[in-house]
Amino acid sequence: MVIPESFRIMDGIDKRVIPEGRYASVTHKAPYETLYITYSVLFGEWLPQSGEELQDAPSLQIYLNNIDETPAEELLTEIRIVLQ
Repeated sequence: MVIPESFRIMDGIDKRVIPEGRYASVTHKAPYETLYITYSVLFGEWLPQSGEELQDAPSLQIYLNNIDETPAEELLTEIRIVLQ
């Protein structure tokens, strides 16, 4: 989310800036408990074959639907990794 500079961050909440740049992105459609499988394919297969290099930055997970209203097998999570 984008917040104005004047926004007061509550105690216990961290403000983080997502770096601009190139990202590799994949959408995981399955329960959250199986995210490790998609990460394994992304880092263990796609990345070595792609010729790309990672930036020293955390990956991002964007949850695209509501866990309370969506069956586990229909949950969508976008995973993004920052590339050089």
